Amino acid sequence: MPRRYSKGQIAVIMMLWMPFLLGAIGLGADLAVVYYNWVVLQKAADAAALASASVLTGDTTTTDNSTVVSTGTQYAKYNGVTRSSDTIQVVPASDDKSVDVYVSRQVPYYFLQLVGLKSGKVAAKAKAGILPTSGVCGAAPFGLPCKENCSGKGCYGQNAAPGAGDSTCGGAYEFNTTTPSMGTQIQLKSDWSITGVPGNWDPLAIGGNGASTYRSNIGHGESQTLTAGQSISTETGNIVGPTGQGFSDRGLSLPNSTTASVPNPVLATDPHVMVVPLVDFTAAGKNGKTPVPILDFTTIYVTGLVGNNNTIVATVIPPVAGCGTPTTTSTHPNGAGLMAILCSDSGCPSPAAWPNI
Repeated sequence: MPRRYSKGQIAVIMMLWMPFLLGAIGLGADLAVVYYNWVVLQKAADAAALASASVLTGDTTTTDNSTVVSTGTQYAKYNGVTRSSDTIQVVPASDDKSVDVYVSRQVPYYFLQLVGLKSGKVAAKAKAGILPTSGVCGAAPFGLPCKENCSGKGCYGQNAAPGAGDSTCGGAYEFNTTTPSMGTQIQLKSDWSITGVPGNWDPLAIGGNGASTYRSNIGHGESQTLTAGQSISTETGNIVGPTGQGFSDRGLSLPNSTTASVPNPVLATDPHVMVVPLVDFTAAGKNGKTPVPILDFTTIYVTGLVGNNNTIVATVIPPVAGCGTPTTTSTHPNGAGLMAILCSDSGCPSPAAWPNI
C-alpha cells in the first residue's frame, strides 16, 4: 500500500512542476536564439566599424563621410545584417578620426509567446578609429619622384598644404579634395632611366635586392616598416616581367589601358590599393644601385599595365588605413601612416597622438 501511494504522489508532483520545467526549457531556447543573434550582430558591427574606419583620413577636408557610411553599411550587410527588420547606423565623429556603428534586429520569440511576448529587440554597437603610425608597412616597391625642399615649401605630406610642391614633388600627385575618390593619374615605368640618374628606375629594393624580391613585394607586400627620412636602395635592371608577375600574384588581372576607373568607396582590403614612397631620386647621383631618401608616402589605386614595358597606370587617392607601428606622441616624422583599430565604448586613444597640420 505505501508504494502505491508514493507513486501517486510523484505523478501529482510531476504534473505540478511540468509547466515550470517547460517554461524553463522554453525560456532557455528563446534566450539561446537571442544570444546567437547578438553574436552575429556584434561581429557585423565590429567588421563594419573597422571597414568604415579604414576609409577615414583623420582630416575633415579629405574624408568623404558618405563613403564612410556606405562602407560600414556594406560590410554590415556582408556579415549578415540583411533582414527586413534590421537597422544599421554608421556615424563618423566630427573630427573624422573615429566612427560608431549601431545595428539591431527584431528577434521572434517562440515559447515566450505563451506569456504574450512575440519578439524582442537585439542590438550591438562598435567603435573604431584610426591612429597615426610612425611608418607604413607593405609599401609598393616603386617610388614617385619628389625633390627635397621643392619650391621652398617642403614636399607633399603633413607639412604641406594640398597641392604644394612643384612638378617633381608630391604636389603633382595630390588628389582633388573636391572628389576624394579620384585624383591625378600617374604612370610608373620599369624600363626607363630617371633623368640625370642613369641605370636607376622607379622600382625600389625593399627588404632586399633582386627580381624575385621585387615580385614578392608587389604580390604580397613586405613587412618591413618604412619611415620618412629613411634611405632605401633603388632597384636596377629591366624587371618588366616580374612587374606583371607580381600583380598576378596579387590576384589582379590588369587591363592594357590608360583609362582609370576608381570605385567609390575604396576599401583598404582592395588589392588595387598600394602605398607608394615619395623619394628624391636626384640624390642618387650615380649609376647602379644607390640609396635614395624617402620623403613621404602617398596612396594609389592601380588600374592598368600598359604596353610591352608594363607601365603601371594608377590614380592617387586619399589615404586608407593600413598597417604600421602606432605612435603615442604628438611629434612624429612626416610620412606617418594610418592604422584602423577597434576602440572601447569610452572612446579611441586621444587625438593628442595626432600631429599638428
